Amino acid sequence: MNNKDLVIAEMATVSIFDFVKTGETIAAAKERANQYYMEGLERVKYLFQDSADDKSREYWQNQITAYEDKIKAGCQVLSFDEFRRKQREKLISDELTDITAEDFEDAFDVLPPSDWCTIDGVEMFCMSERYIGTYTTQYAHDHKTDKYYCKMVDILDKSTWIHKILRKC
Repeated sequence: MNNKDLVIAEMATVSIFDFVKTGETIAAAKERANQYYMEGLERVKYLFQDSADDKSREYWQNQITAYEDKIKAGCQVLSFDEFRRKQREKLISDELTDITAEDFEDAFDVLPPSDWCTIDGVEMFCMSERYIGTYTTQYAHDHKTDKYYCKMVDILDKSTWIHKILRKC
């Protein structure tokens, strides 16, 4: 049985590993999660060594790096509300990424765009596919500078949208 009030969060990507089990101490819960990632690292290192070609080796090297990042960041036991706050901070904290006009058009053509609009000279749309919950990638074309950008935003919170960043509104 799990304690639904406390989650064990992996902090590199701020994602839920598991719930704390009923009667489990916080230290034991963190140790269980950290052990899982240590064992996962050993598995992907083995698969890396067993790789037959460069493409496979590159894939497994990326997996090794991801596990090392998770181990370095560690795990925390949090209330679900704390977890949601930290997850939000992580997801929307990245800076704007410069992209090309071609990247913008390609993203526009992948799926039907969501929330396509122009505000203060910034044409924007969001991917209709969500990363998680209300978080998705937004693409923007600043018609004043003719530059293109993308960034993770909360589609329901326009204060996170690219035009707000560009115009410092």
